[in-house]
Amino acid sequence: MFEPKGKKPMWELVYDYVVDKPIGEILTFEELSEAINEDIMKNRNAVYKARKKLATRHKKFLVTERGAGYKVVEGMEQLDHAQSRHVTARRQSNEATFEVANIKTEGMNQEQKNDVRAFIAWNATVVSAFSNQAKRVHQASAAVNEKLEELTHKMDTYSDKMEQMADK
Repeated sequence: MFEPKGKKPMWELVYDYVVDKPIGEILTFEELSEAINEDIMKNRNAVYKARKKLATRHKKFLVTERGAGYKVVEGMEQLDHAQSRHVTARRQSNEATFEVANIKTEGMNQEQKNDVRAFIAWNATVVSAFSNQAKRVHQASAAVNEKLEELTHKMDTYSDKMEQMADK
């Protein structure tokens, strides 16, 4: 059975250090290393698990700040991060399709050729699913933005009315 190195698993040490940090704060690699008394750059699994726990328990997330550490985010910044993963995944899927589509099939037996065709078909399905999901996310985001604008307008209207009443 797995035994943690200390009294608490490293992911818990990271989680405990991060959980009360304000949104927007950047946690350096050095800070996190000090929190777990080990170089975080050698093994980031503790950060990955702490990030998942932070997301499920507090709806906050850690995103990489290239060359610096991790930033505590929520809301639309989390969505931006997730969407960037889709872009990367779509790019990787397209690259995989390109590589397989350019395989020299001369000399392959029928089973091997069928494997190539099946991969291309499956990968096309994955790319299509990414596109459909991205469209749904974009539509949902647009609807949220529209509602936010509507509520902001209402608040401005009420604020103006309150000011008018206060002036009387």
